[in-house]
Amino acid sequence: MFKKKDIISIRNAVIATLIATAIIAFVPLFRRIAATFIKTFWIFFLYIGSHLVSEISLPFWLFYILCILAFILITSIVVVVYPNKKNNIIQFSEYTDDMLFGIKWSWLY
Repeated sequence: MFKKKDIISIRNAVIATLIATAIIAFVPLFRRIAATFIKTFWIFFLYIGSHLVSEISLPFWLFYILCILAFILITSIVVVVYPNKKNNIIQFSEYTDDMLFGIKWSWLY
């Protein structure tokens, strides 16, 4: 069912979760730090939400969608203009000659 490697990985994740829970639950300093982090994250999340519904000459959410589409378009153009050089790699069976130390070597498979 499970391999030994998978069981060890699951065990390590459970142990790490229990240790983190114990640290946050029993050490007031870490509890205060965690609460501050969660509060800061929530304030940031609310700020992003209010930012997305505010408007310039168009809503920010539409502006970000247009930015993403522009990024995709520019990336596509760059990929077409500058093709990947890895596509020029020949197959193993096609590699039948080479120049080594100024001598041309040929072989067949």
